Amino acid sequence: YYAMLYAHRDDKEAELFIDNILKYLPLINQAKILDIACGEGRHAAYIASKGYDVQGIDLSERSISIAKTKEHQHLKFSVEDMRTVVNANHFDVVFNCFTSFGYFETQAENQLVANAFAAQLKEGAYLIFDFLNIHKTIKNLVARELKIINGIQFEISRIVEKGFIIKTIKVDDPQHGKLVFQEKVAALNKELIAQFFINAGLKLEAVFGNYELAEFIEEESDRLIYIFKK
Repeated sequence: YYAMLYAHRDDKEAELFIDNILKYLPLINQAKILDIACGEGRHAAYIASKGYDVQGIDLSERSISIAKTKEHQHLKFSVEDMRTVVNANHFDVVFNCFTSFGYFETQAENQLVANAFAAQLKEGAYLIFDFLNIHKTIKNLVARELKIINGIQFEISRIVEKGFIIKTIKVDDPQHGKLVFQEKVAALNKELIAQFFINAGLKLEAVFGNYELAEFIEEESDRLIYIFKK
C-alpha cells in the first residue's frame, strides 16, 4: 500500500536533487557514499550511475529486497537500523533523504541517530540531510483527505500531537478488507535539527529550502535541506 500511495514521487525529483548536490560538492570519482533510509534505492541507484561507490541501508526488508534487484559492482544494499554504525570513518558523503529522521520517541534516540550518521563520515566529508519544513507543514496541514487508487480507498487524517505529526491511513481494499496504518515523525524545528548534528561533531555548512537548492525561507520553503561537514 505504501508503494501505491506514494507512487507519484517520481525519479525526476530525486534526480534533480542529486544533480544539484553533486554540482555543489567537490567530490572525486569513486567517492564512497552512504544512503541512510534508502527505501527502494532510487536515490542510491542514480548516485551510483554518476560513477560513485554507493551503499544503501534501510530497516525495511521489503524495500531492500526490491533495491537489491538494482545492485552491481558499485551499488550495494543491506537491512540496517539507522542507529547502527555500519562502517566508521569510511564515507565521503552520507545522504538522508525525504524526511527519514525523527522516528523515535525520545530526543536522546534521535541524537543516537545523528551520532551514527556523523561517525560514518571521514574527516572533511559531508552529510546531506533532507527534512520537511516543519513550520510550513504544520501551518498547511491537511486534516483529512480521500484518495482512490486502483479501486482501493485511502482515507488519510493528520494531526499534530505531543511533538509529532501523525498520519493515520485507513485502507479499504475490496480484496483484503479494511486495514489501518500510521506514520509518525517528530515535528522538529530547524534549530533543534541543527543542534543534533552539531552535538555529533559536525559543522553546519549550508541550508536550502528546496531541491533546486534555493534559499530557505521559513514561511515558503517546502523542504529543509542541511549540508554539514565533519
